[in-house]
Amino acid sequence: MPTVALATEFFDAFAALPRAQQKKVREFSAKFLANPASAAIHYEKIHDVKDDKVRTVRIDQKYRAVVLHPEQGDVYILVWVDNHDEAMAWARNRVFEVNPATGAFQVVGLDHVPAPRLVTSEEPEKAGLFSAYSDDLILSFGVPAILLPSVRAVREVKGLISLGKHLPAEADEALLWLAEGIPPEEVRDAVATTPKKKVDPKNLAAALEHPDTKSFTREKLTKDCGF
Repeated sequence: MPTVALATEFFDAFAALPRAQQKKVREFSAKFLANPASAAIHYEKIHDVKDDKVRTVRIDQKYRAVVLHPEQGDVYILVWVDNHDEAMAWARNRVFEVNPATGAFQVVGLDHVPAPRLVTSEEPEKAGLFSAYSDDLILSFGVPAILLPSVRAVREVKGLISLGKHLPAEADEALLWLAEGIPPEEVRDAVATTPKKKVDPKNLAAALEHPDTKSFTREKLTKDCGF
């Protein structure tokens, strides 16, 4: 039986749609939840997206939904809905992955990530906010590897707050506590990021059962969006 999930990002996108389009998205989502493998749902690849799990599906002539569906397995995740061009652009600027350290499923936005600030020879270089911690420790809290350079470039808490909207919630929370001087062991106990068994980065079904991925539920769709 297929595993079907809906990302928190999908709810954000749905809320921004015109009311007339919301009705069409509800109708599509009901079909998607009932049978994501239906012949009536035509999955199309986006040719210039690196992640081969990404597919788009037609809502109508103007709107498209973005779905993750690996070529192997029975997991389907509805992650976004928007105008055709905007949906394509959104998918191109995202990385969809199972975090290898925590086992949680993450959608990482790469657009508008703050670039590391260049330090001139005339000014002293200020130590990074997390210079006392190893890469492995930072990554163990769920920071996506692709954002590690951005985390390393943070010099002040206000920079971390700016970067935080691009980080998974659990990683952002852990880094804020580290920045306040809370010992890593206490942070780890609080956020419970250490998986009980070895993580399989290709196992989306297991990732959807992770506590940090519990926002992927049919109940939330019914409650928040009126399906």
